Amino acid sequence: MQASRQPALFVSHGGGPCFFMDDTRGPFRDMNKDSDTAQWFRDWFSAGGALKAYGKPSAILVISAHWEEDVPTIIDREDHELYYDYYGFPDATYELEWPAKGSPPLVSRVEELLETHELPLKKEKKRGLDHGVFIPLKLALPDADVPVTQLSLLSSLSAEEHVRLGLALRPLRDEGVLIIGSGQATHDLRGMDLAARPGDAAGPYAAFVEWLDATLINPEVSDEDRLAAIVEWEKRAPGARCVRLTRTQAWNPNPNPSPNPNPNPKGRAPPRGAPSAAVRDRRRRGRPEGGRARRRVSG
Repeated sequence: MQASRQPALFVSHGGGPCFFMDDTRGPFRDMNKDSDTAQWFRDWFSAGGALKAYGKPSAILVISAHWEEDVPTIIDREDHELYYDYYGFPDATYELEWPAKGSPPLVSRVEELLETHELPLKKEKKRGLDHGVFIPLKLALPDADVPVTQLSLLSSLSAEEHVRLGLALRPLRDEGVLIIGSGQATHDLRGMDLAARPGDAAGPYAAFVEWLDATLINPEVSDEDRLAAIVEWEKRAPGARCVRLTRTQAWNPNPNPSPNPNPNPKGRAPPRGAPSAAVRDRRRRGRPEGGRARRRVSG
């Protein structure tokens, strides 16, 4: 895999399939197919786009917030299916297609790098790409002309363990592989003010994002100091546990439920009408046999 050196990115993939919807409401309003963010993804490899200077990568490795395993696990398939791991959205959003190809050479290279760093790797043959992968990449690469695969997070959510994993993967950038982290910088469902504009990032949210930017992208911060800050983010970042909740807090936005709790156990808006059998089948596609959507921190 020889190509120009690629960046490592972290992107917000928005709320579910919002960038393929005509309109979204609540905390994700203005995050639709006509939004500036959707256009930013579409422009990645065009003139003036965020990634134009790097050229198209030889392959893409995505680490999505929507997949956790006990050990690093990579999707090892030549042809991907999509895992529609979102709920309560219009039926059309479960008909989205993105015919991405896998990359056996990338899987082998990741295995080699992790072995060098004495890290295990498990291969997954059944899981599909979740929406943290296919939503942003369908915008950026509608023709799916770059091979891609997905690597899990660790269910420990240990910052130190993830830094170690990231250091092991770093050589991929010099081999033309684009590495993408996909999720959201903040995720506090209890603190969402449905009456506020999405840009009103007040209080601890703004302070946390400011700290994150200063820590991760400030060229004056040394690699040593950057890594130390990431490992100790819960101690150093202002409002850390206010904007990054535990799994239980994140998926139970109302800590004191009323006598008539939300009938949707995932805490999302209820579906607009009962889905058809075809749509229910589409939702299951790409999900490992017997698997369920896991509870997780990121969005």
